[in-house]
Amino acid sequence: MYEETYLDSFELVIGHEGGFTDRPSDPGNWTGGKRNSGRLVGTKFGISAAAYPHLDIPNISIEKAREIYYNDYWLPSGAASCKRGLSHAVFDSAVNNGVGRAIRWLQAAVGVSPDGALGPKSLSAIKTADPIETLREFQAQRTWHHMKLDSMDDEYGLGWSRRIIGVTLEAIAMMESSDAPKPTEVVPVPPKPPFEVYVPTGYDPSDRSFDPVATAFQSLFGKLVKAVIK
Repeated sequence: MYEETYLDSFELVIGHEGGFTDRPSDPGNWTGGKRNSGRLVGTKFGISAAAYPHLDIPNISIEKAREIYYNDYWLPSGAASCKRGLSHAVFDSAVNNGVGRAIRWLQAAVGVSPDGALGPKSLSAIKTADPIETLREFQAQRTWHHMKLDSMDDEYGLGWSRRIIGVTLEAIAMMESSDAPKPTEVVPVPPKPPFEVYVPTGYDPSDRSFDPVATAFQSLFGKLVKAVIK
């Protein structure tokens, strides 16, 4: 159901998001999206109560998280239209910063007006742009956004900075693995049957007048002549 590129990226993003947490200081853990707003439910696999207040967050399965990420983040963000590696950075950003921001940063990185709508012009630019240069500008846009946040000075700022650097390294590694030449499959060659030497009836090994090489040549030559005649 899911493409390999998505599954590889999903495993990495889950590693960044971690397991279950319900710290009251994190607005994402509240169903109202703000501290002390609504119910304190928590976040699991990056699926937060703020984004999904109707879900039973503590008991959500990894399979359900994989489905949510694919339908709500991977596809809408444009990650599926990006080359391997760049797709990972876009996907991780969509999860961490929101799909709208991820789209606008991607559009800005490929030189398209960042309107947040992935139309034919944006998709064409994404497909033809250099993935390394796009990754560089995309992560710069993402870093600049975090630099302007007041929350970069609190307990989450260093963690987000590490995440951006980590995702950049992961994306580059994915690009390099996709560019690496695949090993050539070696097809075993069956051994040739031993060369058959024609031995005339009544051959006497003590008879030195018999030349096995000449006899073999005559046998082979005779077969060639027959093949031509046919």
